[in-house]
Amino acid sequence: MISNPGLVNSMSRSGDKAELLRGPLYYVAVLVGVTVLFWRDNPAGAITVSMMCGGDGLAEIVGRRFGTRKLPWNSNKSWAGSAAMFFAGMAMACGYFWLFCSLGYFECFPLQLVLPYLAVVCGACTLV
Repeated sequence: MISNPGLVNSMSRSGDKAELLRGPLYYVAVLVGVTVLFWRDNPAGAITVSMMCGGDGLAEIVGRRFGTRKLPWNSNKSWAGSAAMFFAGMAMACGYFWLFCSLGYFECFPLQLVLPYLAVVCGACTLV
């Protein structure tokens, strides 16, 4: 109904407004669902939000700026963006775990026990 090319370009890769009904819509739907279902009750919610917001958000910025070497299985993605997604998502997830643990929402475990599992999950999210 309303034409706003700048908004469409900021939320899509191709500049096609039909693209907004795919990726960005699914992205928001998953974030809302995770927030409603798992936000403070389950660490899976914190990891999901961390990977989608912190990881994916920084992956886009780093990938566009420094992503000259592309992934062999997806030429639209780069090694630099994928590394940014992994490390930013992991850092944000650790921050959420610390915050929610200190507020009493999650059972607290030593970080050295949590990190290997968190690295596997963040790695799988990055690959996907």
